[in-house]
Amino acid sequence: ILHPISCYQTDSNRKWNAVSDYLFMGAESQAEARVKSLWDTDSVYFQIQVDDKYITPSEDITESDGVEVFFSTIVPRGTTKSKQYRILVDVNGNVLTQHGSSTRWIVDEMPVRASVISQDEGYSVELAVPWSSIGGIPTTNNLYCCYQLHNFDIVSGKTSFVHEVLSG
Repeated sequence: ILHPISCYQTDSNRKWNAVSDYLFMGAESQAEARVKSLWDTDSVYFQIQVDDKYITPSEDITESDGVEVFFSTIVPRGTTKSKQYRILVDVNGNVLTQHGSSTRWIVDEMPVRASVISQDEGYSVELAVPWSSIGGIPTTNNLYCCYQLHNFDIVSGKTSFVHEVLSG
């Protein structure tokens, strides 16, 4: 659910608390998340609020708790990843950005801004993606998004990894 930022902006501060609409993830594990999004003429912004009693950081971004945002400026079709983008942010604030090429993901240096704020029993991720890094504002005003919550929990002394996906 994307909202124009002008509805919620004062002195260039995004007012996430004023955005009442959000997408919910939380059926697969003890962790749950709420995703909010805004946009302006420069960027699209995401806030992912994660409630997680057992935060598991790791040196390897792919083995750490975190969130992943996939998006496309065209309707995704089949296994092709052209015009699709993927951003992973872990609880340590590490960022991995990729763009699709044919059927593969290619690591790139997309100029995104990400911040992670630790909170009681969870964390919050804010992400700003410049439109210029994904080919501009979609001409159809449609942005197709999918969100994934990465959650590593210790269950009976073993690491249990849960990918929870929500399409939006």
